[in-house]
Amino acid sequence: MSKTMQYVRIDGHGSQIVIFLHGFMSTKRYWRRAIKQLDLTECTAVSIDLLGFGKAPKPDSNYGYDEHVAHVRNTISELGFDKSQIIITGHSMGALIASRYANTYPGHVKSVGLINPPIYVDSNQAKKTLLSTGQHYRFLLLSKYRGLLWATGRYIRLFPSHSAMSREKSLESIVIKAEFLDDVRQLSMRSLLTIGLKDRWLYQANIEQARINDISVDVRIDNTGHHAAVTHPLLVAGYIRSLFAHT
Repeated sequence: MSKTMQYVRIDGHGSQIVIFLHGFMSTKRYWRRAIKQLDLTECTAVSIDLLGFGKAPKPDSNYGYDEHVAHVRNTISELGFDKSQIIITGHSMGALIASRYANTYPGHVKSVGLINPPIYVDSNQAKKTLLSTGQHYRFLLLSKYRGLLWATGRYIRLFPSHSAMSREKSLESIVIKAEFLDDVRQLSMRSLLTIGLKDRWLYQANIEQARINDISVDVRIDNTGHHAAVTHPLLVAGYIRSLFAHT
């Protein structure tokens, strides 16, 4: 398999390099609407398949932060951007990985865009929230028959390509681990975090309690849901462009 299948690269004429990371159970195609709204005279845009999803490798792995960050780093090196300072932007689980990447390689990151991340104060809160979510979502994540359902969904191309291990372990080792607030507090570069009013109310409450606005993170709350990059691509592209001015 060609490594270039693991990402979509759209070369522009500007000096900004924007790396996009999708969320849980998605692929590099998630960002296509928002990328279309960017001015490519200002930047080069690259959307990456996270480890275990889309066309990326699906190894036997814990699919924890170390593995996901290493995959992103290897892909950036393959792209030839390993010595460049990038703007890294993630949605949902991708935002969690983006914040950890920025803390792992602060010298290689100019700024960070964190779009609609799941924000929990600890693992217990994350588990409780997932258990109380919609019936269909609970069935997909927790039912003893979920493997058959996901396999059927992949067969009819309802769900993106992934492995059972990448799905289960990424949920457990990234989302439920609930380390995002600690990572955000450590960010040393200009960062922007967006929360949708129509997303889970808990995310806004946790951010307000954590007083994230008191540090270098610009928190924006808008009238969107969890998938603002799909439903409001122009708005999200504007958020990303706002990071150009601070780099």
